[in-house]
Amino acid sequence: MGPTIYTYNLGPTPVEVDRLEFQHRAVFKPLTDGLLPTNIRQYLASLGRAPAVADIATGTGVWLSDIATELPPDARLDGYDVEPAKFPPASQLPPNVKLFPCDALLPFAEHLHGQYDLVHVRLLITALNSEQWPIVAANLRSLLRPGGYLLWAESGYPSISCLPMTEHFQKLINVEVRTYGKGKVIQDLAGRTMLSTLRQGLLGMVLQGGFDWVKSTRDVEDIMVLVHRDLENGVCAVGFEVHCIIGRQPS
Repeated sequence: MGPTIYTYNLGPTPVEVDRLEFQHRAVFKPLTDGLLPTNIRQYLASLGRAPAVADIATGTGVWLSDIATELPPDARLDGYDVEPAKFPPASQLPPNVKLFPCDALLPFAEHLHGQYDLVHVRLLITALNSEQWPIVAANLRSLLRPGGYLLWAESGYPSISCLPMTEHFQKLINVEVRTYGKGKVIQDLAGRTMLSTLRQGLLGMVLQGGFDWVKSTRDVEDIMVLVHRDLENGVCAVGFEVHCIIGRQPS
């Protein structure tokens, strides 16, 4: 595996699985108003054959499991992730969803080149440093068939409101902030998602030897209790931008 800044895989796997599932269904799917933009959906429908879709950094395969309900049952739906411990048993997946261990920082196997009509990826902002983005982009492009689409979604800079700023919230965001929001209901769900994301990442930091004030599991749990309280009391509000980038391989 190539070097990464991603610490969530180092936290407890069941917690990470729950976080990814909740993040997709309760926050990210409502934020993006569906799974596919209209132009990509129309393109896949126009192929005259079963489409082939790859989901990179697939996690639990939750996006693929959802898209399987919207595409033909013979569509090829392949998920790739560096950490297969998050994969559910095949019996819990749609029959045409297959998950494979793979590091997107490394070139994909030759037999996968030019095999997919759509490559989907999202939220690598927590995993890549500045030098790694073009490497991953080139590797993803190699998977596309002529005319195929790349759909890439990322979070932007977080928007945080905590007035007056509480000591423990300031302490937390000085280490890491990832947050989501769109309206009151989604914003509330996003706050909980953000905190579960933070907790998982901070526990990963502990396993790497700690950072700043994050020295032990107890440090993490103590600060999370305080920040949860601020969020529940309405002292803090959180939000973030979603950027969806669509690229297309020349025909």
